[in-house]
Amino acid sequence: MAIQKKLNINLIFIPGAVATPTVAGMATMIQTLKDIYAQNTVKIDVTVTASIAAAGAPYLTIQNITDDYGDVANSLGNLYKTNPNNAQDSNSLNIYITRDYTVSNDAPAGILGISSGIPGIPVTGTPRSGMIVFIENHRTASGCGVQGQDLICASDQVFLAKTIAHEGGHYLGLYHLVEKDVIKGRYSLDPLPETPECKDQNGNNIVGLTECLGEGFYNSGGLNLMFWAGNPKIDQTQLTGEQGWVLRSHPLVY
Repeated sequence: MAIQKKLNINLIFIPGAVATPTVAGMATMIQTLKDIYAQNTVKIDVTVTASIAAAGAPYLTIQNITDDYGDVANSLGNLYKTNPNNAQDSNSLNIYITRDYTVSNDAPAGILGISSGIPGIPVTGTPRSGMIVFIENHRTASGCGVQGQDLICASDQVFLAKTIAHEGGHYLGLYHLVEKDVIKGRYSLDPLPETPECKDQNGNNIVGLTECLGEGFYNSGGLNLMFWAGNPKIDQTQLTGEQGWVLRSHPLVY
C-alpha cells in the first residue's frame, strides 16, 4: 500500500494576472487539484499558499519561453532566475500564474502551461526554478471573465487545476503517455509499462485524443492526466499506481 505523502505548492501571481491573487480567489481550482493528487493511486496531500512576485508588466505576457539561461530580459527563464521579491519557496513546487505568452515559431498557440524540467529541480533562483500557467488560455466560455479578471466560472478553474496537476506531474517526473507525433512509424512513449500505449488509429501520424478514449491498451489513455492534449470538457485526471510512485519519489514530496 502506498504511503501517504505531502506536497507544498506555492502559487506566485504576476501582478495584474487576475483580480484576486489569493488562495481564496482560486478556491475551486485548489480543491480540484487536491482531489487529483489525493486519489488512491497517488496519495499526496497538497497544501497551497499564495504570494505575489514583484514583477513588472512585461511578465504579464511572456515574450520568450525558450531562453534556457535566463539572460534574455523578461523571458520565462529570466523570471525564474531573478526570482522577483524572493517569492520562490525552497520547500515548495513554485507555480507562476500570468496572463499569456507571445506566440511565435518556437511558441505555438494553445500552450496552457510549462514545466521547466522533467523532473524539475528542487532549487530556487535558477532559470529552471519553477513552472508557469497561462490564465487566458483557460477562459473557455463567454461570460467567464475577461483579461485581468478572475476565472469566475468553476469549469475554467477546474480546467486550470488539471493543467497545474499535469505540468506539476512533469515537474515531479512524469512524461506524456505518448507524444503527439508518430515519426516513421515510431512512437515516443513514457518508460512506465503500466500506462496505455495509444496508437494512431487513422493513419495521419498523429495520436489524437479521440483515438485514445477506448478501453484497450492501445486505444486508451486519453483520460489520463498525462495525455499530451488537455481538454476542458473531459475528465482527464486518471493516474496509475506507477505514475503515483514517480510523483511520490520527487524530493519536494515528503
